[in-house]
Amino acid sequence: MKIYKYTPHISLFLKEPALALTPACYLNDPFEAKLTRKYKDDAVSAYAKILKEHNRERFSKRFREDLDNNGAYSGIVSLTTRKGSSMMMSHYANNHRGGFLEFTVSDEIKDGINNKINLFNQRDSNHYNCGLVIYAGDNERGILYSAANIAALKKSFFEKGDEWKIEEEIRYVADFRRADYFIMPIKSLLDYYISRIDVIVDYTIDNDFVRFIYQDYDDNKLSLRPKKIQDVFFNIMSEECIESFIFSGGNIVFEIKLSDDNVIFSMMALNRLVKNNVVFYPMIKVNPSVLTGVYLGARFNEKDINHEGLCMFDNLKNNIYSCKLSDVDFSLEFNRIEIPESI
Repeated sequence: MKIYKYTPHISLFLKEPALALTPACYLNDPFEAKLTRKYKDDAVSAYAKILKEHNRERFSKRFREDLDNNGAYSGIVSLTTRKGSSMMMSHYANNHRGGFLEFTVSDEIKDGINNKINLFNQRDSNHYNCGLVIYAGDNERGILYSAANIAALKKSFFEKGDEWKIEEEIRYVADFRRADYFIMPIKSLLDYYISRIDVIVDYTIDNDFVRFIYQDYDDNKLSLRPKKIQDVFFNIMSEECIESFIFSGGNIVFEIKLSDDNVIFSMMALNRLVKNNVVFYPMIKVNPSVLTGVYLGARFNEKDINHEGLCMFDNLKNNIYSCKLSDVDFSLEFNRIEIPESI
């Protein structure tokens, strides 16, 4: 089965094949992964019936809070069965400056949440759900998961309003705290850091150092000696939580520890980022052999593709296309192109 990913980051993907496991709270639909009030009321009532009376109020309240926070640590990779959508190139591929990727996965993706695919290197099906998005009208939202069965809440990730139907979406949903690595913009890190310290009013960045600007009681601004950005990073994340990290462009790329006694502290650090709305991108590595086509937007700079990097994609072959804007019927024309080898 062929599925597609529209993205502005074509060049980056061809260097490091990975996709963002976007936290549900970052998605552009405010109703993503939300449970209807009726579902929550019914679920809490069913749960309360099995509790002893002296525990009923306390545990029912906690359960309600869990339902309100459904999907707090779930990440979503949005894919589609729709090839060559000019609208999606505009919205999700930086106005045709990016493009879309074609993946050929091993199995047909059907209705439900239990489809198994070989798109990512993480293959343990117990750690993810995958399926077609079901589109519902305003009066039908929540019917999909309205049964008293608490396990049905997973289906809330696969329901959207029918105004999104044009996207023909397929979703991969997993706990983003178990992503392969994370990307955090340095600006996001520093903005969060100074938000906790009232006397810091600004900062300047010089390579891997930051100089914070303080304001004293007389409204004088003081610039202190530079501080290593990595020290700020470890102040936020704790060095014991981090497996490795590097600076790349304006970002910090890091892995967290998941295989030892520090896993709880690592999770707590990520939880703190979520609760404080700190922007970061959990990344999940793609199986290179499933990439079978690359379609470059009409405004994409073809010089950004390195021929040598394409060698890791065994099944890509020469399936690289330029998407030209047709003035005949305002559609996209696909023309195969050759990427020249480096001299």
